[in-house]
Amino acid sequence: MPAFEIPSHMRAAVLRAYDELDKLVIEERPVPRPHAGEVLIRMHASPIHPSDLAFLRGVYFKKNLP
Repeated sequence: MPAFEIPSHMRAAVLRAYDELDKLVIEERPVPRPHAGEVLIRMHASPIHPSDLAFLRGVYFKKNLP
């Protein structure tokens, strides 16, 4: 099995405020390093589900934003 080098940075979609889609920005972030018992999964793409859009608008549920 070939070993893959883990990059130092990744692109991340970051939501800065609910109900303001211009507050959804793409940022460069450090790639988290897995600890014992954890795995790191490389994701090429992810679909957008209707619940994702509701979350962005703050009507599905809210959690603390960065």
